[in-house]
Amino acid sequence: MSLDTTTKALIEQLIDRKLAMIPVVASMIRLSNKENRLSYTNETDFIYGFVYCEILTSCLSFITSNYARIPEEEEMNEVKNIISLRMLNKKPQDHG
Repeated sequence: MSLDTTTKALIEQLIDRKLAMIPVVASMIRLSNKENRLSYTNETDFIYGFVYCEILTSCLSFITSNYARIPEEEEMNEVKNIISLRMLNKKPQDHG
């Protein structure tokens, strides 16, 4: 089953709202890691991964709560493609 146009538009809005929070997320991660509690090599990759997982979880929750079902694999693949395309245009290091 593929995402319908309305659901796709709502998910794109959700993704864009989350991506707009990259500067806040980056600041929070930097502040929380001042004592080097987390160990990662590349801060940008870490921020991207954190935001990606947050967006994916939000999309999963959105579909589950609005349609009272777990999204099918095809739908989640479509969501992951939308997230990836939207994230390609964002660079966390440029946001704080």
